Amino acid sequence: FYGKDVYFSEPWLPYSWPTEYRLTMDFDVVGLAVSGNDLIVLTEGNPYFVSGSHPGIMTQSKLPVEQSCVSKRSIAFADRFVLYASPDGLVSITGGDVRVITKALYTREQWQALTPSSMIGSVHDGRYIGFHTGGGIIIDFNEPNAVLTTTNQTAQGSHADLVNDQLYLIQTSNITEWRGSATNLKATWKSKEYQCVRTPSWNSAMVIASAYTAPVFKLYSDGVLVWTYSVTSDRAFRLPIIPRSERWSIQLETQDTIYECILGTSMIALRQGTPENPLP
Repeated sequence: FYGKDVYFSEPWLPYSWPTEYRLTMDFDVVGLAVSGNDLIVLTEGNPYFVSGSHPGIMTQSKLPVEQSCVSKRSIAFADRFVLYASPDGLVSITGGDVRVITKALYTREQWQALTPSSMIGSVHDGRYIGFHTGGGIIIDFNEPNAVLTTTNQTAQGSHADLVNDQLYLIQTSNITEWRGSATNLKATWKSKEYQCVRTPSWNSAMVIASAYTAPVFKLYSDGVLVWTYSVTSDRAFRLPIIPRSERWSIQLETQDTIYECILGTSMIALRQGTPENPLP
């Protein structure tokens, strides 16, 4: 492609580009992606869908969504969907279906703060891994709803190697392997804020993990941190007397896999799994 034009060569003759095979878009082309037997043309305006069985009979259609591509290097594809960074979020195209899949995760202002024009993306193990200025996002498509993880790791380039099933990164002057270290990074997970009609009387909690490399449990009341506890085992522990509140959330900081975190109104309730456990 060049400017607004997309070119097709003679079949199996990549040195021959007849002008009659040229298609012209309404906007400058940013990048191309393949979805099955179709070509997705991403532009500075609407995306386009191009299909056909021969370069001489290719047809184009403008997709009815105003989501421009702001970063050529954010374009990634796997199976039959194409992903790219737009001004409003991460866009997914499957056939003629176009969706902003991060709409429920980021407002436009929050997305713009990531500098999407700097996004470098790859699809690996069912996840879109995109690096932007100052960090990265990981969207997991293996879950019923797209699940977001963020990282402070940065990269200047990425390549998903299908032969070795590995994702390789350019980080400063090194080529590294994604998740190639035996040492886990520290993860922070925070729950949503739970709104309770009546002030709950929680006095116990329990964390079930694969190991206990100093995981930290934090309890928030009305958005304010009220208690911190270093968890050492799967034994239940008592909560202190905490301020009365109707809005609660919990946070876990760990290097291990957390299977479950439960708050309850008694030690017995934690072990028996009764309805008294409002925050699993």
